[in-house]
Amino acid sequence: MRCFFCIELDPPTREQLAQVIQRLRSAPAQVRWVEPALLHVTLKFLGEIDAGRIPALQAIVRQVVAPCAPFALTLDRVGAFPHLDRARVIWAGARQTPAPLASMAAAFEEALCEVGFAKEQKPFTAHVTLGRVREEQASSLRALGERLRAAALAPMAVKVEGITLMQSVLRPQGPTYTPVFTVGFDRRNSADQKPIRLKTVGGNGPQRGVDLDNTAELLDQIEPEAGPR
Repeated sequence: MRCFFCIELDPPTREQLAQVIQRLRSAPAQVRWVEPALLHVTLKFLGEIDAGRIPALQAIVRQVVAPCAPFALTLDRVGAFPHLDRARVIWAGARQTPAPLASMAAAFEEALCEVGFAKEQKPFTAHVTLGRVREEQASSLRALGERLRAAALAPMAVKVEGITLMQSVLRPQGPTYTPVFTVGFDRRNSADQKPIRLKTVGGNGPQRGVDLDNTAELLDQIEPEAGPR
């Protein structure tokens, strides 16, 4: 099953982003826009995994998010990867990643790397993919870049309350997403939470931000992934 971890968006946020997409549709470039119901913030793409790994993955995620309390992520700009003038992915994102999200994402990355998933080479950037560009003509890409520069995004606060493992099924008419499980944050945690600490084990240096002693049996259940995702 093809899966990824994400932060789900509430209906009002998806509706506001759908309006942004609608305003950008007239841009002179071929873009495959994301359906509003599928909009989300990706935390980690896993690729193809065996369904038997899900219980252990869920337990590890619970350990990583144990110190987390709900927090807000403010989406306040429109951008593109790799560059506005050479857009391949159009996104809505945050000018500043909240400290709780940055801390959680780092610990989450280390936890998944520890069990064999390839570590991301680029730093985590919180964003929602709005569309994927198919255009190849340089003039159209430049015109699209100008449209994106002029795009205004009224700040919208997204309340982050948990992490979802999502299954993605690719179809000719577009992907479909199905939640596999969601691990919610504990509201009893202080909103002024401390960064998730990476635990040092033996002489191997910093390890993932979970208690390795408590999860040793769980890690034994997971075979490392072969090759990058």
